[in-house]
Amino acid sequence: MKNRRKKNRSLLPLTTGLCLLPLALSLALYPALPEQVPVHFDFSGEANGYMPKAQAAFFLPVLMTLCNLVCHAALDHDPKQAGQSKKLRAAAKWLCPALCLVLHPATLLASLGVPVPFPMLCTALLGAAFVLVGNYMPKCRQNYTMGVRTPWTLHSPENWNRTHRLAGRLWVAGGLLVALAGFWGGAMGPLLAVVLPAVALAPVAYSYILYRRGV
Repeated sequence: MKNRRKKNRSLLPLTTGLCLLPLALSLALYPALPEQVPVHFDFSGEANGYMPKAQAAFFLPVLMTLCNLVCHAALDHDPKQAGQSKKLRAAAKWLCPALCLVLHPATLLASLGVPVPFPMLCTALLGAAFVLVGNYMPKCRQNYTMGVRTPWTLHSPENWNRTHRLAGRLWVAGGLLVALAGFWGGAMGPLLAVVLPAVALAPVAYSYILYRRGV
């Protein structure tokens, strides 16, 4: 237990530092940034949302840093921490710095005219995250921070296990579809509108069905 706490304490400063690292690029590029920086893009890769550069240059690293702190606190203070998948737990702690190190530089470079394929980039990242989570989700045992945490899964270990076996398969399949969606142009929006709610809601419905069956 002491070794785990020591590891947790050492990982937090590292991931926090990586979340803040892109600020160095913001400072270096700041004079060259346009007054309005594109920060949101549609499914065709066209910018449709902007921020003043004084905000855009620093917003995402600060936001990811705060999310990183919340993520670590939630995972490290879960009363059922032993039920967490170690690999999924590690992936969750590295998620914020990974996203920040990819998305913030891409946003700044796009504002300077560098062609960045945002639809493919974002769907690839999202799809990879879904596949990773889905692969390790069946290995999670009951806990309060990871997985499909419905009243029915938290009440019954068997309900939890069966729900997470289904959820794992759905998330892997959904992740592969999401990753491919970036290549499908106009079909991306409808596909995501179907896949994302399906992988989120189907396991919840399944856990309720199991509960009604006495599981």
